[in-house]
Amino acid sequence: MTKIKAILFDMDGVMVDSNPYHKAAWPVYGKQIGLDIDDDLMEKHVYGHTNHDALQNLMGKKLDKELTFKMGEEKEAIFREMILPELKPVDGLIEFIDFAKSRNIKLAVASSAHRSNIDFILDGFNIRRAFECIVDGTMVENGKPEPDIFLKAAELFGFKPKECLVIEDSLAGVEAGRRAGMPTVGITTTHSKDELDPIEFAESDFKNFQKLFLENFNN
Repeated sequence: MTKIKAILFDMDGVMVDSNPYHKAAWPVYGKQIGLDIDDDLMEKHVYGHTNHDALQNLMGKKLDKELTFKMGEEKEAIFREMILPELKPVDGLIEFIDFAKSRNIKLAVASSAHRSNIDFILDGFNIRRAFECIVDGTMVENGKPEPDIFLKAAELFGFKPKECLVIEDSLAGVEAGRRAGMPTVGITTTHSKDELDPIEFAESDFKNFQKLFLENFNN
């Protein structure tokens, strides 16, 4: 069994059950820019993707990255306002982070999320110091399901892909972990384990993650 040296966390739907708030924010922002964004469009074009890719898909045309960054920040401001009164980590997250740090495992956020949202969550949960590496969607050429974001985190750590464990909730994210050649575990806030197939391990939250890790990825 390969020694796991790093754990790469997606953020939305993994560290925080934020997808209901994104689901609410996108239609609000869509109205501001003249788009009718429904559940089907979000499932097809938004979840697991960078805002740049999502906005291009939703608008059906190529867009300048500076423009999509500005548009994305406008949408994320709506999201942060919506989630702030109920902001809390997924159950067991903080305890699992403490467990991983006690075993000298490096931690990274590897997320397509807007950097302002990553900062918002890390600071809101007071866990920024636990993460040695943050990779957001602007730091790689291709978003998920391409493996770039996970491979970038492994590169920054100086670890082989097989030494990095990915935790994901989205179909695109699970596929990105597979393409990266990294063991991947699912969190079922967004999709069921069956929907995340062929993933081997999936939990509803982090409360059982220490046991799962020790039994299947024990260092």
